[in-house]
Amino acid sequence: MNIYKKIANRYLKQSSQVTFKMTYEEDLKDHTFDSLHQIEAFSEGQSVGSFAGSLNLKDQEEFKKYTCYRDMWSLVAQNPSLVNSENKVYVVEVHSSLLEEDFQGQGLGVKGYLRLAQHLFQKKTNRTPFLFIPNYCHGVGSVTSPEAKRVWKSLARKYPSKGDVVLVNK
Repeated sequence: MNIYKKIANRYLKQSSQVTFKMTYEEDLKDHTFDSLHQIEAFSEGQSVGSFAGSLNLKDQEEFKKYTCYRDMWSLVAQNPSLVNSENKVYVVEVHSSLLEEDFQGQGLGVKGYLRLAQHLFQKKTNRTPFLFIPNYCHGVGSVTSPEAKRVWKSLARKYPSKGDVVLVNK
């Protein structure tokens, strides 16, 4: 494909409408995660990306397994509404995100993360605030691309956060 055709194709893809849809949800009460969820991004009926994460109800002592536990504790101290009647906090950890190269650099990564967070806030936590953390917060074995880290840093600048931990409360 010549360079002009490639540029034209990229422009057409960028200018097309991207929609997001929940494509996978599974409750796993007896496993490491309480539930798993995936939002996909579509353009012209084709999947161009996905954003997957787990929802867990954690005791604050369990925060110690995360490298960002101090930031998590700090946000809980500043936002007591995070703690439920059982003294637990909802934590959503993003496990994977992928966006085709032609769709990067347009704010779609932030939109994908936010769509995942909004869905969980409205449908799974019954509008209970939660901590939204990136995969690299989990520490050992976590692999996060520089692009995904950049998107996460953007998200943390735009919404209530401490370090890379974001508070989702609406």
